[in-house]
Order: sequence, then C-alpha cells, then structure tokens
Amino acid sequence: MDTEKSTSELQNLYIYEIVNNNLNLPNHIVECLKNTSGDVDIECTKQLKKALLNANLADIFNDRRFILNGSKHVLLDTSNINENQSHAIFTKNKKNNCSLLNYFSSSFNDIDLTSTYEEIKLITNALSGVYARTEQQKELEQINLEKQVEEINIDLQRLGRYLHWQICDEYSLRSRAEFSSLSPMITGAVLLKTYVLTDILQCNGSCGKVFTSSEESSNTACECGGEILLAPPMLKVENISFVVPEQIESMIPDQEESSPMSFFNLINKSFLNRKLLLILNQLDEFKMKNKISIPSDAVFQYEDTNDIIRIHFTHEVKDNKEVIIFACITDTRHSDTNFLSSVSLPVIMRDIKNGLKGDFNWEQIITKSELRDWKVTPFIKGKELEKITSYKDIDSLFTGEMKDV
Repeated sequence: MDTEKSTSELQNLYIYEIVNNNLNLPNHIVECLKNTSGDVDIECTKQLKKALLNANLADIFNDRRFILNGSKHVLLDTSNINENQSHAIFTKNKKNNCSLLNYFSSSFNDIDLTSTYEEIKLITNALSGVYARTEQQKELEQINLEKQVEEINIDLQRLGRYLHWQICDEYSLRSRAEFSSLSPMITGAVLLKTYVLTDILQCNGSCGKVFTSSEESSNTACECGGEILLAPPMLKVENISFVVPEQIESMIPDQEESSPMSFFNLINKSFLNRKLLLILNQLDEFKMKNKISIPSDAVFQYEDTNDIIRIHFTHEVKDNKEVIIFACITDTRHSDTNFLSSVSLPVIMRDIKNGLKGDFNWEQIITKSELRDWKVTPFIKGKELEKITSYKDIDSLFTGEMKDV
C-alpha cells in the first residue's frame, strides 16, 4: 500500500461514555482523527455522534472474570478477500462510571497492543479525575452538564492527540519487544472453519437484531425504533476442533475454564463487538459494509489478579467464502509442565500457518508441530457446542453414546 493511500485510510476514534446520574442515560464525548498528522475529521465526528444517539456501550465494558483489554485485527475486503486488507487495534478501559474505547484503523500492523492499552488506561484515569472534579462542581451548581462535557472534551482531545502522535510520529508504540515478569503457558488451541455471510441486515437500535437472508424484511425501521441497515459481513462457525493436553480437566479443575465452551467463548470475545461494528458501519470513511474483521491478537486480564490470558491468531482464506482460523491460548496462571511454555509459540504459529496453506489435513498439521502430543478432537458443528460440557463428550459424538445431539 503506498504512503498516500495509507495516510488517507488512517482513522482514529475515541468514545468516552459517562452516565448521566439524573436521567440514568449515557453521555458520549468523542474524538475522530485522520491521517498521520492527526487532523480532526469533522464529518466523521458528526456521523459518530449521530450513531451514538441511541447507543449504550455498557455491555462492551461489562466483562466478567476475564476482562478484554484489547485486540488487534486484520480487515479483509470482501470485494477482493485474498488481496485487499488493512489492520485495526481496539483497546478499552473503565474506571468507576467512566468508560473509554479507542479504535485505530490503518495499514500499520506493528502497533504494540499492550503498550497502547497502558496508554488508554492512563487516559481513562486522567479523564476519570476530570469527571469526578466536574461532577462535584455540577452538584454544587457551579457548572452545568454542558460545561462538564466541554471540559472533558478538551482533555480527551489533548490526550487523544498525544496517543496518536506516539503511534504515527514518535513510533514509540510500534515494533516494541514485550517484557513480562509473568511466564505464560500454552493451555490450549482451537481451529475454526468459518464461512463468510454477506448481505446481512441488522438493527442499529437497542435490540441489535440480525435479519438473515431467510428473514428478509422490506422494513426500514425495527420494532425497537432502530433503523435497519446493511450490516458488516459475519463469519459463521461451521466446524470446530480443539487441541488440549489429555488431562486438561485435572490440570484446570474448574470446569468453567477447562471446558470446550470456555475456550470458545474467549475466542469469540476476541472478535470486535457487534454493537461497535454497527456504529463503525455508520461512518462513511470506515467502509465496514465490505469488511470482515479477524483477530490477530487479544489480551485478557483475569479479574481477581494481574494474570494475563492472551490469544494468538492466524488465518487462511481458502476461497471467497471459507476462512480457517487457528487460535492458541496462553495463560500466566498455570505452571503445570504438561502445558507447553510460550517459548514454543512462535514456532507453533509458523508451523500452523504453513500447514493451513494448500491442501488441508488438520491432524497431519498437528503431528508436525510442537502440539503433536496433545489431544486433537474430531470436528464438531458449531451448533453442537452448547451441548458439550467436556472433551469426552466430543468423543462420544462419534461413538454413538450421546443422545439428542
């Protein structure tokens, strides 16, 4: 991608949500920057404010147990899925009643996820302080809501521009080597066979209802009052295979964490939130109607500790409709030697990536990787996963022992 095109496609938006205590409704303060210079995108700002009029982003920040700090994504253009791609990084943080998210899309693939999240965390803390001070002034009737929003907006602009400068001019948040005092272990891996779904209609209101091709509607307004729009494409999970140590249940006794569904849920949460995609879809410059977003990296923090669960992704487009996604999970909470050290991760990801190319033989790919001694489950349909509570259940599907599946 040439420099001129790269600069023109660079978009950086911030959404800061505070709760209006009087009405119990969210107020949104936004900043939209474009190109490497960080110029304010006036039209995008107008469109974003309009898209947020009936939106409540609370569910994006309402994580339990595993809190998503951020994720990196590859954006594939459905008009030329094998060639046209760009990148995005999504980070978020919440403090008290204040929530901040940042979505930065560009041709850059070298932005450091952890460092960017740390900057977003600092910005959130700073804005939370401004909010607390102005909230007290508002209660004393020294200022009104409009003045409070204005003050927060000034600080968001100042801090947002600084982060933008760090990425685009100073390069301090790009191509950084990550260091951690916590040593992660590889706890499992998942392969997803997915298919691209296009021509999807979705409500941009509170319900977010999706209208599939079998539920085509000529209505332009939803029952909830939202507008029905052509939505970004979706990936439908057709088949899933898990790769885990044989004794995974005894190594992670908590079934909520060791079950196939728990691993799948983490991977699912690594994808961009559908509500956020619908908001981006209403911003002309982002062109989300033609883009599929696939994670390349995601970082979660365990709610009770400073431990980090990280998911590393690679994918391969097999044709214009099929996308195979491999995800490898690392976790700093475990030290059992039956897991694999994350030192092996670069080699594993390289071997899997190479194996996904050309003719596809999943078990053969695993036997040629560092995961060769782990259990590889047969492929199951995505719709069957809800009925699965353990890896033995998957085996039972192929021996006729389970009922009603």
